[in-house]
Amino acid sequence: MPGLAEIKTLYEQLQSNRLFNNRKCRRCVVLPLHSSLSNEEQQAVFQRPPDGVTKIIISTNIAETSVTIDDVVYVVDTGKMKEKRYDASKGMESLEDSWVSRANALQRKGRAGRVASGVCFHLFTSHCFSHLLAEQQLPEIQRVPLEQLCLRIKILDLFAETSLESVFSRLIEPPRPGQRGRGPTSGCRIWGR
Repeated sequence: MPGLAEIKTLYEQLQSNRLFNNRKCRRCVVLPLHSSLSNEEQQAVFQRPPDGVTKIIISTNIAETSVTIDDVVYVVDTGKMKEKRYDASKGMESLEDSWVSRANALQRKGRAGRVASGVCFHLFTSHCFSHLLAEQQLPEIQRVPLEQLCLRIKILDLFAETSLESVFSRLIEPPRPGQRGRGPTSGCRIWGR
């Protein structure tokens, strides 16, 4: 699911649905998984359910790379995620719904069938996958203002003897050319070099 609100909505819908709470049918345990949960709460998804009980995990993209849950058999991929973006018209950063990249979709597919055979259901077409999704997600450093990063580098005094451009040029995915000159990056001028 893209975010916490969507997880809560689906969780409540499943919990209130009689098909998931009917003793005559196969029982289910529904578990949320997102970064706002404590470590203890997150550990519940790694526990194997009793025989006859199906474990349903509703997760953000934290399950994409951060964890491996070995008893996952089916993955349902909405193709959506929340992504930090800078809105120049509002002059602020926000979390926005966006489509996953092809790399994200393949990573999600790989979550199913770690121990036994598994299946991934993508809730988008193969045409969408092949022609509309980006190959890779744009790195966060290229989507958001650089002020906070500049301040952290300056406060930590990590690169006191070099210019900001030199620091950024050493990154695996440096900011795009001209990115510092835009409005949201004007705070980097405090660097003093």
